[in-house]
Formats: sequence, C-alpha cells, structure tokens
Amino acid sequence: MTTLLLDTNVALWVLLDSPRLAPEAKTTIAEAPGQILVSVASVWEVAIKASIGKLKVPDTLWDEAESSGLGLVDVSRADAEGVRHLPFHHRDPFDRLLISQAQRLGVPLVTTDRRFRDYDVEWIPADR
Repeated sequence: MTTLLLDTNVALWVLLDSPRLAPEAKTTIAEAPGQILVSVASVWEVAIKASIGKLKVPDTLWDEAESSGLGLVDVSRADAEGVRHLPFHHRDPFDRLLISQAQRLGVPLVTTDRRFRDYDVEWIPADR
C-alpha cells in the first residue's frame, strides 16, 4: 500500500483544485492505494505565509483537508533530528523537514522541487 507525502505547494494545489497540478500527479494522488499525508510543517509554513500576506487561503483549509481524508503527520523528534544528517543541497527548513519525514516514514514525496532528487528519498513530480 503506497502512502504519499505532499509537499506544501502540492497540498495547496490539491486542496484548492489548482490547474497547476499536473494531470499525471492528480491521477497518482487520486488513485494512491494508501493514505495521502500532509505534514504539520506544511500547516506551519502556510500559516506563516498567510500571516505576512504572502498567501491567501481559507481559514478552514486544514479542517477541510482532514474532512477530505488527508492525514496530518505530526513533526516528531526523529524528524527534527533527521534534518541534521541531510546534506545541504536544499536550504529551505520546511523542505528539509519534509525530506526527513519522508525518509523516516519510507514514503514518496510529491513535489515540484527538483532539488529533492539530490536526497535519498523517492519523489514524484507534481508539475507539468
């Protein structure tokens, strides 16, 4: 059973039904036999961007996400410590945490960020 972890922008595209999500990725997500996961780190990242006016999302976004069946993954101590062992191919702290979580969970990340391929993590492209 394949579980998928969505990068923050991909989670937003799924939740907001954005045309930016590639049809192949949309199909992969819709037909995944396992659970679709979103990290609490993504919730935090969206909250920061919304609070500074860089992103506009409904206040009910994460309630709707959970209602639609998306699973939220808490950030564990192991996830946080796992970041320490990642090479610095990527400097974004949220993305590094997502990589650490995907490694710990043994799940592919659905992302638009090609720098993820530099890490020991399976990734699925989400853009066209």
